[in-house]
Amino acid sequence: MSNRFILNLIGAHKVEYLSVFIFTAAINILMLSPSWYMLEVYDRVLSSKDMNTLLGLSLVVVFLYVVYGFLERYRGLILLNVSDALDTEIISLIYQDTLETRRSLLPPQTTISDLNNIKQFLTGQPIFAFLDAPWFLIYLLTIYLLHPVLGLIALISILILIVLATINQLSYASKLDEAKKCMVNEHAVIQDAIRGVESISAMGMKKNIIVKLKTLREEYLNNLQTASFRSVNLSALSKFLRTAIQSVTLGYGAYLAVHNQMYLR
Repeated sequence: MSNRFILNLIGAHKVEYLSVFIFTAAINILMLSPSWYMLEVYDRVLSSKDMNTLLGLSLVVVFLYVVYGFLERYRGLILLNVSDALDTEIISLIYQDTLETRRSLLPPQTTISDLNNIKQFLTGQPIFAFLDAPWFLIYLLTIYLLHPVLGLIALISILILIVLATINQLSYASKLDEAKKCMVNEHAVIQDAIRGVESISAMGMKKNIIVKLKTLREEYLNNLQTASFRSVNLSALSKFLRTAIQSVTLGYGAYLAVHNQMYLR
């Protein structure tokens, strides 16, 4: 399936994708509701000790949460309908091409697999990640406008977390690949042993086969354990840094607010 074909698919559902884009923008703005609520409580309620203000703010933020939930739901439903429509539009073409073409460059199961991959990207979590990504820059710019030092802290924090995530993925994936190779070798030895069980018994090789299987199993478990150990350590470090960075940012933001150095107030 060519890129032009995929673009045509998106163009055929441009109204739905435009709705998803608008909903995504609103959802990302509403994700700031907890932070806004916390700031308003500290700024208005704690200083005035007015329960009516607290009640009013609480009702507003609950309403925003309800709107957020509905937008999330309808955004998912829109893509679910697009997914069904794409399947209906494309699968008939695939079946027709399979039945009419004597020699297909790709087997039908491969083509259907490609269709599923395209649907997964265009109507699943990847498209949400693609639409949410630009808001990272908007959030970063907003923090920078509050104060350049806060923006610098946020930028450095993001870079550190990205580096940790990359190291985690690379170190985990390498050992996991080695573990998979050991598992494949173990299954291959078992299959060979099953096919030649009589010869193995006649030649007295049973003990050697068992030793080999145990060795492969130990290598598999060691690689898997090493991968999990690395992942656990880096994940714990990442969570620690995320929590610490939030506290540092809030603390420094409070310091700037006390000294009237916040630019957007």
